[in-house]
Amino acid sequence: MAAAGRPKYCHMAKGSIGVRQGQMVAAGAPIGRVGLSGDTEFPHLHVTVRQQGLAVDPFAPRAGPGCAPQAPLWTAQAMRAMAYKRGAALNAGFAPGPVTPEQVEAGGLPAFGASSAALVAYVRTIGLEKGDVLELAIAGPDGAVLAQNRLAPLDRDKAQYLMFIGKRRPASGWAPGSYVARYQVIRAGRAAVSRKFEVRL
Repeated sequence: MAAAGRPKYCHMAKGSIGVRQGQMVAAGAPIGRVGLSGDTEFPHLHVTVRQQGLAVDPFAPRAGPGCAPQAPLWTAQAMRAMAYKRGAALNAGFAPGPVTPEQVEAGGLPAFGASSAALVAYVRTIGLEKGDVLELAIAGPDGAVLAQNRLAPLDRDKAQYLMFIGKRRPASGWAPGSYVARYQVIRAGRAAVSRKFEVRL
């Protein structure tokens, strides 16, 4: 965002803030994670920009009547990044056991390792729509599918949804190599959201 006063960021994930008050931050540098803190029903970031004590609309910064087009305060790159998306995979990763929405929100889940009793892949998605079909699968180092699930079409819109699948450690232990998870949200016969992630032993 172009300089126009002090922005205020609300509902960020607790404990995720990586900057301090008054610190200069370069454009595009991460300052924390989107979260569910405060009085909110789904993960999002609320941004308020103030100049000389007054709130400024970063999309239309000039005060006054009328609806004439205005140059926003956002950079062109930020405008592209903020283009509306009908659904997004907010969090994805691996854990050594089942996970809860609260654990995913808090971050810092235990890492999957060679001694883990299970391998669990999880994805938290926002902006899901009635009729969406969620698919998640894990493949082992040899490419064989270790676990997979395809849910029935959603019966209603969902602000957020956590899906996870897992596999218990085989008697022979976990084979070394890469474990790859693939996630899709199928909407009207097409992939509306896709995510691929992996962990290596």
